[in-house]
Amino acid sequence: MKYKLYAFWKHDIPPYVLGGEVTEIKSNGRVCVKGFTGCSFLPLQILPLEEGRAKQKEIDLALKNYKNTIKKAEEELRSHTKQLSLKYTLTEIGHKHVNDFLKECSAKRKEILDAGIDTACQTSLPTKADILLELNDGENIGGSGEYDSDWAVTDNTAEDFAYVKCRLTYGIDYFIREDTDTDEDTLLWDILQKHRGHKVSIVSYGDNDAPANIALECEDCGEVILDAGIYTIYARKDS
Repeated sequence: MKYKLYAFWKHDIPPYVLGGEVTEIKSNGRVCVKGFTGCSFLPLQILPLEEGRAKQKEIDLALKNYKNTIKKAEEELRSHTKQLSLKYTLTEIGHKHVNDFLKECSAKRKEILDAGIDTACQTSLPTKADILLELNDGENIGGSGEYDSDWAVTDNTAEDFAYVKCRLTYGIDYFIREDTDTDEDTLLWDILQKHRGHKVSIVSYGDNDAPANIALECEDCGEVILDAGIYTIYARKDS
């Protein structure tokens, strides 16, 4: 070919048009394209090579933006589904503590930005939904049931000043929803089964004669299995 050309043709899925450098134009008007050996296409348009490549970059960018938009939309839809099926929910006290935490995050961000020591271009402030999702994913929950998580409010996550801590306690700030499928009669069974065959012991904290707390702990896992300060035990409903 005397001049290098770039052709575009229809495609069934996004970006709905494909393109490539032309290697041959057939007598029936179809084109053969580099990278598509054995195929020919009916072109929508044929452009000079450099002009075609520039147009291809525009299409590639549009496709990237399209995929990002679809991904965000899918994530948002999935978050709604997940929120509707959460195992844990906040108590009235928990709602207040989380609201106070969110206010603290906003104030901390403003303080940092006003001081000019960091930016917040890439960091979104946490929301109550974010905390509930992390809580229900079991992230940052200790063996005693305390949720302890540091949330970034500005971009420089390598610095301690960029974080605000959120703490929530099971039974006080959050609890198991009554409308979940959780079987209360199997809770103890499931908890103990995880530590079957492990080395466990009963430990107390504080004064030996009048301990502040007593717990059943797994030495192999380094976890609190049952904390008497949080949990109690009653007979199974089917016993």
